[in-house]
Amino acid sequence: MDKLLRKYPFRPGDSLGIRRYIENTRQAPGEKATYFKEAAATNIDPVIEYGLVSMLPGLDDRHMLLLVTGLDGQASQMASEFLSQPARLERVVSRLRAVAPAHAGPWYFQFVLRAEVREQLATRADIVALGVLSQQESPGQVFRSMQYRGNPG
Repeated sequence: MDKLLRKYPFRPGDSLGIRRYIENTRQAPGEKATYFKEAAATNIDPVIEYGLVSMLPGLDDRHMLLLVTGLDGQASQMASEFLSQPARLERVVSRLRAVAPAHAGPWYFQFVLRAEVREQLATRADIVALGVLSQQESPGQVFRSMQYRGNPG
């Protein structure tokens, strides 16, 4: 997934393979440049984790591609569950319309979710960064430009 998202504003990264994060290359006011998992300060504080949701042009340029990932298993699960709740999807659409009120056509976007995790269970999720994308470069173009090993089948 890292190679697929490398040209988009929000993308997974790692610190020399040690610590995963989400990089934000187009910071809006109030947004961070990187989102790292944050350890709990005390036993009663939650761990803060982040998930990334990307709705992109599809591989064949006619379909859409929804990518859901997180910094670890709990964050990925939290992001998937976030998308399954109609009230939360309405919040996403409201935020998209606020960012791009004149938008027409399919929505291509990315957003970062912040989750509070207690005892390995995400208890709250909020959108902390969101961006509307143009249909600039599709994942199909990214895949076609990648080097494949083995049987090209």
